[in-house]
Amino acid sequence: MAILFFFYISWILSSSLASSSSVDYLPLKAASLGNWLVTEGWMEPSMFSGIENNDLLDGTQVQFLSTKLRKYIAVENDGKMVVANSSSGSSWQTFRLWRINETFFNFRVINKQFIGLDNEGQGNKLVAVSETANFPETFEIIRKQDNPNQVRIRASNGLLIQAESEMEMTADYDYRESTWEENDPSVFNMTVVSTMQGEYQITNGYGPEKAPKFMRDHWETYITEDDFEFMSENGLNAVRIPVGWWIAYDPTPPKPFVGGSLQALDNAFIWAEKYGMKVIVDLHAVRVSQNGYPHSASRDGFQEWTASDIPETVAIIDFLAARYANHSSLAAIELMNEPLAPGLALDSLKEYYKQGYDTVRKYTSDAYVILSNRLGARWTELLSFASNLTRVAIDVHYYNLFSNNFNDMSVQQNVDYVRYSRSSNLREITTSNSTLSFVGEWTDEWQVSGATKEDYQRFAKIQLDVYGRATFGWAYWAYKCHSHHWNLRSPSLFFPSARHRSNSVVVNSINGPDDADKITPIETRYPAFPTVMDINQIREILPHRFPFLLVDRVIEYSPGVSAVGIKNVTINDNFFPGHFPERPIMPGVLMIEAMAQVGGLVMLQPEVGGSRDNFFFAGIDKVRFRKPVIAGDTLVMRMTLVKLQKRFGIAKMEGKAYVGGDLVCEGEFLMATGTD
Repeated sequence: MAILFFFYISWILSSSLASSSSVDYLPLKAASLGNWLVTEGWMEPSMFSGIENNDLLDGTQVQFLSTKLRKYIAVENDGKMVVANSSSGSSWQTFRLWRINETFFNFRVINKQFIGLDNEGQGNKLVAVSETANFPETFEIIRKQDNPNQVRIRASNGLLIQAESEMEMTADYDYRESTWEENDPSVFNMTVVSTMQGEYQITNGYGPEKAPKFMRDHWETYITEDDFEFMSENGLNAVRIPVGWWIAYDPTPPKPFVGGSLQALDNAFIWAEKYGMKVIVDLHAVRVSQNGYPHSASRDGFQEWTASDIPETVAIIDFLAARYANHSSLAAIELMNEPLAPGLALDSLKEYYKQGYDTVRKYTSDAYVILSNRLGARWTELLSFASNLTRVAIDVHYYNLFSNNFNDMSVQQNVDYVRYSRSSNLREITTSNSTLSFVGEWTDEWQVSGATKEDYQRFAKIQLDVYGRATFGWAYWAYKCHSHHWNLRSPSLFFPSARHRSNSVVVNSINGPDDADKITPIETRYPAFPTVMDINQIREILPHRFPFLLVDRVIEYSPGVSAVGIKNVTINDNFFPGHFPERPIMPGVLMIEAMAQVGGLVMLQPEVGGSRDNFFFAGIDKVRFRKPVIAGDTLVMRMTLVKLQKRFGIAKMEGKAYVGGDLVCEGEFLMATGTD
């Protein structure tokens, strides 16, 4: 990357950022040590290269097409029938592998039951009724030597399964009679739909003989003391370390996991103390998975953590808190990484968070407790809960990835999205009370193709500017990664080559942003707001007209959820001559009206039931005016749908308005739609 980009990052890392906290080490500027103590295969794919049949690991989703019938194997009648009658492959034709070794597997179907033989394993018909995997649910996949995706499947009775007819799958075909001809009923084309590469896959893939040495070699070499020295020299003051639930059972955790990660975490605390850094211990993976992703060490991609798992998960927190509470380098314990909505219920999560918080407080009143927001839920859903706790931070993860919304965004649109939308989200959770905000994951990667080095510089710069406002700090994902722009350690990304590093590199770059800004004239330095709806589109939706149309542009719209609109406040607005001639201030009632009109843009859309012609106030509550709005200001208003009674056309909305990033007005709105 160009030296200008290094100016940006060096200035951020070496300068003190404003913080609402009196804790001297906040806000944190951290790197996440992903793929160290919790494996994430995409970050270093070569880790899996030594596993035999490494395309058939736990959680791999496969489909089987009968070469004779040209139909897919499918499960019907709640698992009571396994047939071969489907012309296309979908969820009921997809099986998740539980790997026993490189050739033997269990097949789990979408209803979480396992395929096996009927009559408790004594019959020869295939069914999917067992909730556990035992010997009758075990199958051998035999791959053709010159075409590994053509297979035969041997059942626990020693016979091959066959698709002689569409309506019945049986395990009664003698292996000695089988051929690889396409008209052979025991031959299937296997399609690998998706794979998983996490801690479960790598330890079970290498097996009990190879996995212990492989993992311990990885832990000893992937992150070392030199890395902590390097991070400290280059301005980072913390590390976020993902750990798995099995660490509490070290040195003999349940199989297939292996012992040794606890010693690596102990080493990290020693190195952090030596180089003046703080540690966030992040429970990244809980047993049976809080989100189904490989980085949660899920076996097969199902999200299965429920309230019944709270006691065991709290016990893991107890172990970590008891071990590290008195260590001077402990900054925080994160109770759970990325719980996923709606599969993980909010009430269950809050109950776990309360018990986890109380457990940490048994050992320390100084360490922070981090509460991760649920993925797919409202950013603010934990604010009220967290306000009753002390020394807590809410963790949000910001990626311009993993959503179709970003697929067609340009460089400028990505930058603007961070500048306006992310900034607005972060303000919502950055409260004035004791709850702090933490951007626990972000990265300098996106969906833009053909982006230049300068484009990546701009994207990183705006993220650093915005996420630097988080009161607890931020953590870049990740310190090391096979993918270039995810890799903070890359010599050409943020830091200079290790052999050229010195403290003077950061010191000499403190004035970097100022020098960089001088290159770009101020009149071209700040881009315009993005346009999601222009004034003509707004006029097609809202019935208001001059002088009472108070929304000029919509800059963000989430169907059925929220909208962000702007009102350019000018001295030519017709209310200023009377309010007030000597001190023009926008009337508070008109600010409320403008916000309501933004709410109307949500209410009158089809997602909410916008077939009605107009919308009306039904009530307002908890309105507060924080600062005056004057001529020349740009009023940025976010309206969020909280509750909807679609049958009656009544909705409750939360509204917040900002000028220059400062909250100027907020309130709760009760809206109603209707016809004339």
